[in-house]
Amino acid sequence: MTRKLNEEDRAAVDLVLDRFATVGREDGMISTLSQPAGEQRVQSVEQILTVLAQMPAAEPDDDLVGRTLRMIEQTPADNARQIPPYLGPDQLPA
Repeated sequence: MTRKLNEEDRAAVDLVLDRFATVGREDGMISTLSQPAGEQRVQSVEQILTVLAQMPAAEPDDDLVGRTLRMIEQTPADNARQIPPYLGPDQLPA
């Protein structure tokens, strides 16, 4: 079953994520919400994000680097995308 967020849910998510985004900003500005978010919905969003933050991050497979390098080596040169040489931070295009 797929659940969709209604406008109040979306406003609550925006409000919570805007709080996270503005914590380190000097101006402390947040965007204006078109729809007000109820406090109960904001608390629900915060609870869900707290649970997600506690979930362990999946570790990549031990052979990921080896498989990636083999895939690169097996790619025919004519199909390979040309990667320009690294120019350095002072030579980035405008």
